Amino acid sequence: MNSTQLSAKRKIARSALSIVFVVSLFLTLFSGWARVSVFDRNNFSSQAVNSLKSESVRNYLAAQITDQLVANGPSQLASFQTVLRAAWEQLLDTPIARKLFKTAVDDVHDYLFTQDGNAALVNLTQAVAVLTGSLQLSNPDLASSLPDGSTEVVVKVGDSVRNAELWRAADQVTELTAFFATAVIVTAFALWYLEKDRRKIATRLGFGIFFAGVLTMLAAVLLPLLAHSYANNSDARNAIESTVSIFLSSLRATAFWVMLLGVVVVAFANASAPESQERSLAEMLRGFQDRIDRFAGSGERRRAINAILLIVAGGATMIWAQQLVPLLMSALGAFIIYVGSYRLLCVVGRKGDAPLRQRLKDDVTNPQKIQRHTVRIAVIGTLLLVFVGFASWYSIFRTHDRAVAAPKQTCNGYAELCNRPFNEVAFAGTHNSMSAQSDRGWLFAEQPHGIPAQLEFGVRAFLMKTHYGIPTEVNVTGAKLVVTDRAAELAVNPKAVDNQLPPEQRAQAEQLSRNVNVDPSLRDIYLCHVYCEYGALRLHTAMTYYRQFLLLNPDNVIVLFIGDYVSNADTEKVLRDTKTFDMVWNYDPTATSFPTLGEMIANGKKIVWVSEFTGQPPTWNTPGYGIYQDTPFTFTEADQLFTPGSPLYKGDQTVDGPIVDVKVSTDPSSATGLTATFGPVWTGLPSCAPNRGNPTSPLFEVNHFVTPAGAAPTAATAKVVNSFDVLWPRVANCATQRNKFPNLVAVNFYNQGDLLAVVNKLNGTDDSQYSSPVAMNLEKSN
Repeated sequence: MNSTQLSAKRKIARSALSIVFVVSLFLTLFSGWARVSVFDRNNFSSQAVNSLKSESVRNYLAAQITDQLVANGPSQLASFQTVLRAAWEQLLDTPIARKLFKTAVDDVHDYLFTQDGNAALVNLTQAVAVLTGSLQLSNPDLASSLPDGSTEVVVKVGDSVRNAELWRAADQVTELTAFFATAVIVTAFALWYLEKDRRKIATRLGFGIFFAGVLTMLAAVLLPLLAHSYANNSDARNAIESTVSIFLSSLRATAFWVMLLGVVVVAFANASAPESQERSLAEMLRGFQDRIDRFAGSGERRRAINAILLIVAGGATMIWAQQLVPLLMSALGAFIIYVGSYRLLCVVGRKGDAPLRQRLKDDVTNPQKIQRHTVRIAVIGTLLLVFVGFASWYSIFRTHDRAVAAPKQTCNGYAELCNRPFNEVAFAGTHNSMSAQSDRGWLFAEQPHGIPAQLEFGVRAFLMKTHYGIPTEVNVTGAKLVVTDRAAELAVNPKAVDNQLPPEQRAQAEQLSRNVNVDPSLRDIYLCHVYCEYGALRLHTAMTYYRQFLLLNPDNVIVLFIGDYVSNADTEKVLRDTKTFDMVWNYDPTATSFPTLGEMIANGKKIVWVSEFTGQPPTWNTPGYGIYQDTPFTFTEADQLFTPGSPLYKGDQTVDGPIVDVKVSTDPSSATGLTATFGPVWTGLPSCAPNRGNPTSPLFEVNHFVTPAGAAPTAATAKVVNSFDVLWPRVANCATQRNKFPNLVAVNFYNQGDLLAVVNKLNGTDDSQYSSPVAMNLEKSN
């Protein structure tokens, strides 16, 4: 065999190996993506959850679920179909929907991609329960028409898909990725062996890497088009295309960076040639055109084929312009980067514009310059390759993480609180939470807005009182007057006599209810402040608010601190009727530690119900001032809440450390035969003095509100006392003197001042150096 024949065969072999190299690299990239994004259960479901961000996906799913409910539910649901679909669209954009959807997709993935998967049914019962709770306030008629929570609402996954035995592909994809990667390495070494000119082989490999990236990008562009072609309507097509595009986001990022890596390798190879010289962008484009012309050839047939291919490419670009934009822009970007890399490498070590070959002829007596130039090109080229490789890795994994990461769990709004025990978390609280200026019927409101607005604001603890009330037909400030049933309260709770209100307000309440006919059979439980005549909110309504909030915002724990003037049985009935009873956490006084917020949320125990009078541990009804100790609350002037560290404080007391005020006495009924109570003398700040509870109560409540003598609280006063310069020093001082972490901070007019800023500082969620609740490293106010 002569040298010409051998050279021709080498050329054919190199061409064949180049094609194998490109195809193998493409299949390695694609199968690797499939292994991570499709066959991995968690990544697959997380990307599916991410698709809920698409409005077209939510609209399609809402329509499908609504059709299922209408088909399987009571006949009256058909009348609400439009409203029901809109409600589902809204629900699918909430954290609870994403959580339920991920669980369902996990089950489907197990069914499809594992040999022993058997969850052929996607259970939507819990999702329907969430929707029902959300609609109880906005559309009671529709809510009552939905299937009961005990009814299973399921969607069956087709057996034909299961029969495809996709788990076999899942088992083989890792082996395929390894096989194709091995083929890439083998063909690269074979090309290196067959080509004696190392610069040419580097150019060939660079082009191979680039075209593998182009194929990968083309696959990422065309797959959504192929997927939506199977849909039978525009809504399904849009939803499928959005979902597939989200799944392919990491593949597109991979393709771009592979293309970039390829052009840098080509630039490095071309710039290292002795005849290389810096060229302008226009010269590069002309050179690119010359290559196309040489490829097309001079024959008419070859040129005609080339022209037809150009027409086809142009037509495809016009038809699929939107889909092909990523490919075209990536190719343009890669070309520009190639030009920049080539020019950078060409000028390394050169002082003039003359080609390297000419300068070598002029300077053959100085080989050090030649060596220095070669080394500099090698160093800069290597740095470019390392940079591109690192940027590729970082970008691909960041893109993948953004696409697949499930929403990170937060607890009461912050991830760092999830592992924090309940007693080491501060809760923003409101005093007489139900009394809202924006709601009708409240004569002496202490909050600007009602419970739903407070929850939205960030309030998580609610101080309220339950009373028996009887509704009447008498209108007071736009709402029906509710008369307090004092006799019923005294029958179940002898402590029902409450003299907190001044005599003139008590007289006014009695005047309102005088000569009003009442029907005892209408008696219900209301949230009121001593007298329901001043304003009342049904406990049932309030618990519906809380249930709706917790269903739509599942990663939250709330505290309901109740001054209970009603029976436990009646309270429990309301909790069961509103389906909140199972959400209530049971306090165990024998436990050595509190659960974390994350554990409470995981167990579904998101309501801490504490009662001022009738708590009975370890039942749902926790004794309020067995578990809590608090500060005084009968402040009539704002300056009574000013403490050292506040610019408004005018006194001369200092806060140096804990104050011991404990008295131990004999108590035969206790386990130890002794009992600890607060002592009779308190030498610390008056506003931090022990009030209710006892020294062993593990939680600390700071009452921070002003109730003027003979007058209603005002927002103006709250703005002063709730300001950071007043609230933080007092909270910190009381924590220091009582040696307790403030677990609950309660105020009037929650939106005035800086309640959340103070609570965040206590919790360490404001990046404050004074925020270690575990170590009690609170800032000293003085």
